[in-house]
This record gives sequence, structure tokens and C-alpha cells, in this order.
Amino acid sequence: MSLLHPIATKLGIAIDRAHAYLELEGLTRTLERRVQERTEELQTANDRLKDLDRLKSTFVSIASHELRTPLTSIKVFVENLFRGIYGPMTPEQTQQLGRVRINVDRLRRMISELLDLTQIETGRMKLTLSSVSLVEVVQEAIDDLSSLAREKTLALRCSSPIEVPCVVGDRDKLFQILTNLIHNAVKFTPETGEIIISIICRADRKLVVSVADTGCGISPEELGNIFLPFYRTGNNTSNNRGAGLGLALSRHLVELHKGHLWAESTPHQGSRFSFTLPVEPQPNPAMV
Repeated sequence: MSLLHPIATKLGIAIDRAHAYLELEGLTRTLERRVQERTEELQTANDRLKDLDRLKSTFVSIASHELRTPLTSIKVFVENLFRGIYGPMTPEQTQQLGRVRINVDRLRRMISELLDLTQIETGRMKLTLSSVSLVEVVQEAIDDLSSLAREKTLALRCSSPIEVPCVVGDRDKLFQILTNLIHNAVKFTPETGEIIISIICRADRKLVVSVADTGCGISPEELGNIFLPFYRTGNNTSNNRGAGLGLALSRHLVELHKGHLWAESTPHQGSRFSFTLPVEPQPNPAMV
């Protein structure tokens, strides 16, 4: 009996381990089955979200296109009234019609931004590339917004080297980026402030374009969110309304040009929005 006792003890331990192994194996199978079920549920939910996102993009695209036609008609009618085609207007009527014109233009910008953002998100945005002088595009954007800056007595100017190499890009989209950034600077800079657009040529053959203002600035808590679609900072007063799409769209457009857009800001001292663009490749003399 004394010889059988150690054997029985070891046998009992082995049986207990076998039972534990079987239980562990059963738990593993159960866990694997549950993981598989949850994975399938998550995949189904993810597919559903993708379908909803596609439907959202389709709806936004169709709705934006449909809104363009009546807005264009309203715009034409307003301009005809301003030109006196339907007869003279009183000063008060002219003032109220001016507000209508401003809001129609705002709606048209929002619709265009929505369409562009939808095209980018669905991968349908195409760039028309050519050799572009950024100095010329910056000057065009300044000329386009100079009247808006003059209304607030803002100094709006460009600082750049005498010779700036060209970039390969979509001229219209680059103009749109600069217009968005400069318009934001004008909007959030108080009267008699200053806005400087600068161009710097870096040693890594990239141009850095910056739009710096002396405006209200952005808090550190909000700085990380300003490039999100539909995000509006706490500085958006009733006079600074917008859809919150301009910066999100600008970042996407810069990234389509193989560049990077970022912001630096100090509250109550101003902001600087900068983006990089690769310089146009120079032809290899050996290949010419």
C-alpha cells in the first residue's frame, strides 16, 4: 500500500491537470467563438457606417448642386436691383439689399466648400497641375481681399525674396487655400491691425507660405481642433459666422499638393497659419 500511495497521488494530480486542461480548452473555444461573433458584429457595424457615410456624401453633393441654381438666380436678381434695372431704391432698401448680397455670397461659399470637401472625402477631387508662381497667386489673393481689409483699416501686404521658385500645383486650388487663410485673418483681426503673407525658401527645396495676423489669437485648448470640419472657435461672434469648413478644406488641399498645413497662435496676440509646398523639380542638365 505504501508503494501505491505515491502513485495514486501523482495519478490524482495528473487527472486534476487533465480536467483543468479540458476546462481551459473549453473556455478558450468559448472565448474564440465570442471574439469571432463580436468581430463579425463590428464588421457589420463598420460596413453599415461606411454605407451611411456614402449616403451622407451623396446627399450633401446632390443637395449642394440643387441649392446652387436658386442661389444663382437670387444673386442675379440682387445684382439687377443694385444696378437699378427695376427702378431706383431708397437708401434703406439699398442697405438691406446689401445684407442680402453678403448672405447670398456666404451661402455660395459654404456650398462650394461642402462640394469640395465631399469630393476630397470620396476621392473624386482632381488637381489640374501646372507650373505656378506662388508670388503671383499670393498677390491675386491680396488684391481680391484688399477691399475687405480696407473696410477694417487693416494693413495687408506680402513679404518674399526677390526670386522665388515655382511649384507644381493646381493654381485655382492654391488660390483657394490662400484666400481662405487670408479671409480668416481679416475676419479675426481688429481694426488697424496688420496681416503679413510671407514666402520662405527652405534648404530642403520646399516653400513655406505663412499668413500672420495681429488678431485675437486661438487658445491652446482649441488649437488642436481648428482643422476639424464644422469646428468653430469661441471667437466666432455673430459677425464672424461661418460653416467651419475653410480650414479643414485648406488642409486637405495642401495635403493633396504633398504639403503640410499647421497653425501657431498666442491668445490676444495673433495667429500664424503656414503651409509647405515642394519646389518644382529642376531639369537635369545631363538629360537636356
